[in-house]
Amino acid sequence: MYLEEKIEEILDKSSKNTGLEFELIKVEHGIVEVRLLVKPKACDVCVLPAQPMEKILLNMIQRDLPIIREVKIYRTTKGGD
Repeated sequence: MYLEEKIEEILDKSSKNTGLEFELIKVEHGIVEVRLLVKPKACDVCVLPAQPMEKILLNMIQRDLPIIREVKIYRTTKGGD
């Protein structure tokens, strides 16, 4: 549970004031799977292609959790906000 809680903290910090929302799907064998929800008013420069965003999140997570070796992002759009 510690891994999931720590990763959720990092994801929450990463999504503040951007119109992006990261949702942890699972952590397994050093791989973090994340759903990226893009809200209608998302910051345009904050929505990077998945590959660079995966590397950025991986670097952020590895600072506290070096056991994590990969991040996979699945992008969706969230309406209404």
